[in-house]
Amino acid sequence: MIAAEETVEIDNLFVDVSFRNKGIGSRLQKYAMEVFPNKTVILVADGEDTPKDMYRKQNYEYCGFSYEAVKVY
Repeated sequence: MIAAEETVEIDNLFVDVSFRNKGIGSRLQKYAMEVFPNKTVILVADGEDTPKDMYRKQNYEYCGFSYEAVKVY
């Protein structure tokens, strides 16, 4: 988690395949919301690999799209 003045950013949240669909990702997100109750929680997620149903269940709202690339030499 990356905490700023008004926001908390969750980036690179992964749950091992063998542990998915057990509520672990949801509990981790809920923990961030409980620890920082007065901040907006931002979840950074890949567009294609995102479990969108889980995010909707957590009441996240789509805010925008960002594209990032890393040049490898």
